[in-house]
Amino acid sequence: MITKKETPMLDVRQSLQHLFVSIGIFWLVSVGADASALLIPGNLSVGPAPAVDGTGLNGQFYFIVTNNATTHTAIDTIVATTNPLSTFHSTLVDYPAGVENDEPSVSIASFLDAPDKFTLSGFAGTGIQNRLVRLSGYLNVLTTQDTSPGGLIDIQMALGSTGSSRLRIGSLTAIDNGGIHPFTLISETMRFEKAGLYPIEIIFYPRGNIGDMGIEWFSSIPGGPDSGAPIGTVGIVPTKVLYSSAPNVPTPAPIVTHPVPEPGVLSLLLTGCGVLAAFRKRHF
Repeated sequence: MITKKETPMLDVRQSLQHLFVSIGIFWLVSVGADASALLIPGNLSVGPAPAVDGTGLNGQFYFIVTNNATTHTAIDTIVATTNPLSTFHSTLVDYPAGVENDEPSVSIASFLDAPDKFTLSGFAGTGIQNRLVRLSGYLNVLTTQDTSPGGLIDIQMALGSTGSSRLRIGSLTAIDNGGIHPFTLISETMRFEKAGLYPIEIIFYPRGNIGDMGIEWFSSIPGGPDSGAPIGTVGIVPTKVLYSSAPNVPTPAPIVTHPVPEPGVLSLLLTGCGVLAAFRKRHF
């Protein structure tokens, strides 16, 4: 039998139970429905959205002896310790020509599409299967790109490639499509804490003569070519949200120094001040 003195405690317990159930339901609805989404911290942003549209990313080709780089760490070492064979400007991450059907012996120049191939500088020879493609720059994330408005900014992305590829956002590996394989797409929901300009890097390494070559980067951001877009995306990431540099990142103001006069100059200045003071005394 419950006495009147025990009733308030029971009410408190019931209230706490209702509270915990409510919190659980809220978590299932807001987080549990897409627990696999990758959270991109806001502190990875280098600045606010630029005032003008982007024009694309920086592109580089590196030479790699077939299969001598079996991990992303090995590839990172090659990028950090060697110079690129050639450079270009990447307007769309959609090579080659929107399809993944180039032969391994294709030249670097023909692997690129117009207008990118016209920006190629350096080596343009054959052997794309022994080349590492590196794309770097910035992605402009806007609140209007959110696929589930309210709170964080959700953007669906997919990286497809023959052979190894990887997408990094800041210091995070967002998509890892590594290994020796035919053309394969890997999708991931990116959950950005805030809008802004985020550093990105894409690497692509066919890793030897394994057939058709290609790489494509899709997203739910509208505006890019939509041929072959996987479910959840609408097309290739559009050029207008890609930047080769960060225009809004402030540069440090130049340090203005005031040189200390040499001892002789300082004495001369002090003597001049004394003469001027005597002159003013005599005339006033």
